[in-house]
Amino acid sequence: MVIDPTPESYEDYFKVPNKLFLEKPIKNYGRGKFRNEFAVYFDKSKLPIDLPQKTELLKEKVWDSLDVNVNFFLGADSDGVKITVYYMSTYERREQIRHQITSMILDELVKTQNNQ
Repeated sequence: MVIDPTPESYEDYFKVPNKLFLEKPIKNYGRGKFRNEFAVYFDKSKLPIDLPQKTELLKEKVWDSLDVNVNFFLGADSDGVKITVYYMSTYERREQIRHQITSMILDELVKTQNNQ
């Protein structure tokens, strides 16, 4: 199956096998921004006491350096204590932003742990 029936160049072709098209969901991320999320797991005994203040500082740092609005939520599941991160980005930048946010989280929390 060809999605665009009148592509102008080879790069404009999007071919999807009919079987895959019928059996699996297909997401079109387009060129706009979409919501991303990931979780970072921690040992609960090593989380800083002032975690709400730290996450507010992290939100400001992410905005100042990446121009990305981010939200952090503390939670837990069968794998342990986690901070879930939600942010908006384009499809192309999603991994780069994820790595930068993760680095900022670890830098802030590891720095805190070493000072305790």
